[in-house]
Amino acid sequence: MRKRRLGCLALALLLSGCFGRIARYDGDEPAPLPPPPRVVATAPPRTPPPADIEQRLVGFIRWRNRRLDSGQAREIATSLLGASAQAGVDERLLACLVAVESSFDTRAVSRTGATGLGQLLPSTARELGVTDPRDVDQNLRGTATYLARMLQACEGRTDLALVSYTAGLGKVRKQLAAGKPLEPQQILFVERVMGLYSRI
Repeated sequence: MRKRRLGCLALALLLSGCFGRIARYDGDEPAPLPPPPRVVATAPPRTPPPADIEQRLVGFIRWRNRRLDSGQAREIATSLLGASAQAGVDERLLACLVAVESSFDTRAVSRTGATGLGQLLPSTARELGVTDPRDVDQNLRGTATYLARMLQACEGRTDLALVSYTAGLGKVRKQLAAGKPLEPQQILFVERVMGLYSRI
C-alpha cells in the first residue's frame, strides 16, 4: 500500500509539471546559463590576468556558443583581451557581460535594435565611434569603453555598473535618487553575469 501511494505521488508530481523547469539543450541553441546565484556578487579587485587567460577565454566562449570553432573563439578572445586592456576593465567581467548579452553571436540583434557582441544600441554605438557593430574588434572596444564608463560613474560598484549598462545610467540614477531598490529583473541580470565569473 505504501509503495502504491509513493508511486501515485511521484506520478502526480510528474503530471503537475514540477519537472518542467529542466532545460533541454539540443545542440543548435547556445548552451544554457547555469542557475543564477541568489546573492548579487561583485567582481574581485582587478589583478594581472593569468598567463593562460586567452586559452581560458577560448574555452569559455566555445562553452557559451558551441557553433563557434576554435579559430572564431580565439579571434573573439584576442579582441576581448585587447579591448579590456585598453579600457582598463576586467577581461573576465567583460567576457561574462558579452556571454549574457549575445552568447558571443556577432549577428545578435535585440528587439530594440541593439546589435553585436555587446548589444550596443545604435545611438550608443555612434557615441562610441563604432561604425560597424557586427565587427568583433569595434564592438568589443565599444562595449569595454562603455562598461568602463559605467564603472567609473558608479564608483566601481559592479552591480550598479552592470545594471546601468543594460538599463541606462540616467534611469538607474533616478531610481536610486528616489530611494527605490533595484528591480528584480535588474538583480537577475547582475546575477546572470556574475554567476558566470567563476567559469573562466
